[in-house]
Amino acid sequence: MTLATPVTPATMDLLAAAQLLRLASPALPIGGFAWSGGLEGAIAEGLVHDPASAQRWVHDLLVYGHGRWDAPLLFTMLTQPDRRADLNARYLASRETHELRAETLQTGGSLMRLL
Repeated sequence: MTLATPVTPATMDLLAAAQLLRLASPALPIGGFAWSGGLEGAIAEGLVHDPASAQRWVHDLLVYGHGRWDAPLLFTMLTQPDRRADLNARYLASRETHELRAETLQTGGSLMRLL
């Protein structure tokens, strides 16, 4: 799609999808390549080697990572605004490495600028 492409229902869906993809990256709005969650290492070790193993990798990341800590914490922050400062401090303390903390801070800052 170019700047000269007419806006139609089909291109609106494409534009909406592109906007959603921007939210998937800590480097908003550049793309989803800044942080991989260890995917490169999993590929190098042969754990991810085809579409099915990539799907398992993403599933496990969502279910056992984001689904157990990040999503419930975000829900609580949204529904209990008086607890945000404490929950934010707990979340930052949960980042095990400097890289994870940097990813968290960059993602949050980028999302705040986007919103």
